[in-house]
Amino acid sequence: MPTKDLVDGALIVFAGGLMLTPGFITDVFGLLLLLPPTRYVIRRFLVRALGGRVAIGVAGAATRRRSEGAFDVEGTATEVDQDRFEPRTPRLPR
Repeated sequence: MPTKDLVDGALIVFAGGLMLTPGFITDVFGLLLLLPPTRYVIRRFLVRALGGRVAIGVAGAATRRRSEGAFDVEGTATEVDQDRFEPRTPRLPR
């Protein structure tokens, strides 16, 4: 899984934002996020803290949608003959 690379990329982007934000404290945190050893520690903490929640949230949402019938896997689309199609609301003349 590309979890490591994705989290590293997000942390680097966040570090860049912190470096652009004025202030000494934000620069220190931005610099710490740019250094690989500290980024490893923060990435490990984030994956442990949020990893289970994200996977459960995605699986739960997919199960809810599937049970509500929102997904149409078979594809029941039909063609409409444009000559015989009558819109429900009348069109205004141009």
